Amino acid sequence: MVESPHGIMYALLWALNEASERVIDMASDALEAMNDEIEMATNGYDERGREIGVTEMRDVMSRMNEAEQIVSRTQESQLQLGRAARHLMADTPGHTSDLDDLIGILIADIDGVKQHAGFEHDKIRYLQQSVMTWLNVKQNQIVKVSRLLLRCSCRRR
Repeated sequence: MVESPHGIMYALLWALNEASERVIDMASDALEAMNDEIEMATNGYDERGREIGVTEMRDVMSRMNEAEQIVSRTQESQLQLGRAARHLMADTPGHTSDLDDLIGILIADIDGVKQHAGFEHDKIRYLQQSVMTWLNVKQNQIVKVSRLLLRCSCRRR
């Protein structure tokens, strides 16, 4: 099968899809860790009992933005891989049933990785929204304390 140009192309597309799947799995693991950090932030403290501040959340947002870029690029790659695999299927001479079957499975696998990337992208958006909500709550707390301090200082005069 690999002896033919079509077989070699199949092997290359398969390897690229496997690499994309590993990238998405790594991004998923990183997002789970960020989710844990965000959950701790909503409680106000990290695992060592230190208060989590805006600076720590900026770092999380930066890492989320990087993850979003990686996932977005992987989604684009999967679109191109799917297109290439469909062209390979159409171009296979004599439609060798073994190779056609493998290419069909590859197309389904490419679509599966693309769907997984879409799920992870949605997760990133949710986590970004969670951090923004947390930052808004923190800002509102600061404004309330500032107003309270301002009122107290005005009464003393």
